[in-house]
Amino acid sequence: MNSVIAEVPVEDRAQGVEIGDGKNLPTQKTLGVTWNAETDTFNFEVKLPTNSPPTKRNVLSCIASLFDPLQFLAPFTMRARLLMQEIWAAGVDWDDVLPTKLENKWNDWLSELQEIQTISFPRCLRLSHPTDIQLHVFSDASSAAYAAAAYLVCKYPDHPPTSRLVGSKCRVSPVKAMTIPRLELMGAVVATRLAKNLTRVLNVGSVTFWVDSTNVLYWVRNQSRNFKAFVANRVGEIQRSTNPDQWRHIPGESNPADLPTRGLSASQLSRCQTWTEGPEFLKEDESTWPEKLPGDPTAKNEEREQRKGDTNPEKLTDRLVPDNYSSLSRLLRATAWIRRFLTNCKLPKEQRMNGDALGQNEIYNAETYWIRRAQIEAFPSGGKDKSFCPQTDEADFALKQTKLGSYE
Repeated sequence: MNSVIAEVPVEDRAQGVEIGDGKNLPTQKTLGVTWNAETDTFNFEVKLPTNSPPTKRNVLSCIASLFDPLQFLAPFTMRARLLMQEIWAAGVDWDDVLPTKLENKWNDWLSELQEIQTISFPRCLRLSHPTDIQLHVFSDASSAAYAAAAYLVCKYPDHPPTSRLVGSKCRVSPVKAMTIPRLELMGAVVATRLAKNLTRVLNVGSVTFWVDSTNVLYWVRNQSRNFKAFVANRVGEIQRSTNPDQWRHIPGESNPADLPTRGLSASQLSRCQTWTEGPEFLKEDESTWPEKLPGDPTAKNEEREQRKGDTNPEKLTDRLVPDNYSSLSRLLRATAWIRRFLTNCKLPKEQRMNGDALGQNEIYNAETYWIRRAQIEAFPSGGKDKSFCPQTDEADFALKQTKLGSYE
């Protein structure tokens, strides 16, 4: 390393970088991350707060001072970001001292902050003359956060394969509750964007995406227009940047992207080889990778749009709800207009009922409908007087709602 620095003209050297005596090489701090030239690793310097009260302002200032642009420390820093979300949700003002419960969480995280200085990440991603360069991107989500992590895997003719963490992207889950499958889909979108940015600067032969959610796999392998807007928009973005064949399934316990969503202590992060190098199978032959799941796109369709003719009797709900009307007359008139519309839809144009006013018979039929409806709800099993409360199942009753004329 000294020989390399010696070849750089003095006027082109960064300020503070000196050749030294050949034994102890210098370190250079760039954007808050320290590069140790001797070990060729990235390290992190931490500034601990000095006797400052635990207010929201000081907590945010301390979190922001730990600059980690590639999010190498995501499993550790995510805990602080989740704490910050709790502080906002608790309504704490900027200069108010945190409640006891939140203060204890903050002190626990702060006590581990100094250990971050002992954690290092290799700067070099690959050795010389690799025969194959692969980018593997993992994504996962929990109720608290969703994340993606990228690893560069290189294979050599005369050296064991290497796997290095390139970077990660993590997001705190929205305050508004969302289902885990949707959060996992958002994690897949983050993985797609991360891979898109990395492939612009890295020369890779192939890109593989890994998720432990079967829902995401089936969504990605299907047509986006078949789903509701939330899923369709995100699946469309994924399909514009990737090929469905690039997506594979990984068991949850082997997914490194799961670590930021759960959080790790500083000591756990320093010992976690899965986070720094990814799963062990990345260094092995592709035949040893987790098997691909069947490509059946219809197995998971809980977000599929309901099409015409697709009816589920258990999910049918009445469009007319009496509680939504202020008076009986309003309910009867609305029912009569709907019945007229349904009747006209079945008749030729010359036989349709027209006019801006409802007939007395139409109001009577609407009233009869609601009376019989009340009878069926009050006596679902029927009574001795069959003419008073006929035994009619819901499917037959729904059919009668659309029939012409009064009920018999």
